[in-house]
Amino acid sequence: RRGRLYTLSKKIAEGAMNVPGVDVEIFRVEDVEDETSDRFAEEVLQVPIITPDRLKECDGFILGSPGRQGHPCAQVTNFLDGLAKEQHTGTLVGKVAGAFTSTGGVGRGHGGHEHILQNFHSTFLQYGMVVTGVPPHPVMDSADLASPYGVCMGGEAGSGSRGLEEAEASLAFEQGRHVAAIAKTVQKVKIFVIFFTRRGRLYTLSKKIAEGAMNVPGVDVEIFRVEDVEDETSDRFAEEVLQVPIITPDRLKECDGFILGSPGRQGHPCAQVTNFLDGLAKEQHTGTLVGKVAGAFPSTGGVGRGHGGHEHILQNFHSTFLQYGMVVAGVPPSPLMDTAPLASPYGVCMGGEAGSGSRGLEEAEASLAFEQGRHVAAIAKTVQKVKIFVIFF
Repeated sequence: RRGRLYTLSKKIAEGAMNVPGVDVEIFRVEDVEDETSDRFAEEVLQVPIITPDRLKECDGFILGSPGRQGHPCAQVTNFLDGLAKEQHTGTLVGKVAGAFTSTGGVGRGHGGHEHILQNFHSTFLQYGMVVTGVPPHPVMDSADLASPYGVCMGGEAGSGSRGLEEAEASLAFEQGRHVAAIAKTVQKVKIFVIFFTRRGRLYTLSKKIAEGAMNVPGVDVEIFRVEDVEDETSDRFAEEVLQVPIITPDRLKECDGFILGSPGRQGHPCAQVTNFLDGLAKEQHTGTLVGKVAGAFPSTGGVGRGHGGHEHILQNFHSTFLQYGMVVAGVPPSPLMDTAPLASPYGVCMGGEAGSGSRGLEEAEASLAFEQGRHVAAIAKTVQKVKIFVIFF
């Protein structure tokens, strides 16, 4: 009420914001009694109130409560009891959670802070959340009430928003940073690998790229194909290609990045893929693709395709992706580029005769395809935004 945990909340939020790609919001738990300015510090009343439905927006939260004789206060307990719907629907499963507390003074009790923090942890685990505390830190040797379970602020009841001691501030900052960093690590990222092919050559390459993306922890991958502008019949398409689901523009909002493949047509992407990209006008207008990561891969060779021109095709894709506000990724430098056919930092390319179907990849091609998938997925994990809520009473 008087602002002590609000002071701690701001320092925790500062630590979380220190992690790149993390947005932080601070909320307070509503009182079960009347909220009047004679009972609350004015700055506390200015903080927005948290409601259970808002928790679906965050990737993790850090919850603080003053101690009441070794237990969380009634207001915070009441808030947690109100999360039955979120528990039933699994809204909180996989999100990261931490806790912090304050103790001391008449009506609060001294000590008991680790019991309070472990009480929170048990509750978070009931919701299927990932629980974290404060990582080992030399400051724990000097901070009052230091604990690996969470930060605790001591002091007399009613002491209001007293300044934090240096050690308390350092541990609060570290707890915020730690929770946010873990949220970034466990946050799921989805990558789409999209291609057009008839006989299966780029499907072979797509599977190897997808394998590389799946090698990054926390990344889910789906493979799609672009629909043909002509009839799709089994005499024109390999059976395994027809089994791959067709991508539609509205599905792109589900992914955090995609890698798009097209056979070359005289130094340009094929009509089918060009047609797909031309159909993304709505996504460009609404900003659906802004900030997502994109990469590309082609195949060249044979009558009707043309030899070479693969870097022109890749740069054509990159120019288009930048029009959508996307982040473009290629293939990182690798010694394999000295030996792989058609190697390029702009994207993997598979050469061969037209109609050669799903021939096996050469070892260098396969390695670069794997690396391209891994690289795009890793960048998507890095640029992915994470939202952390710091909540207190």
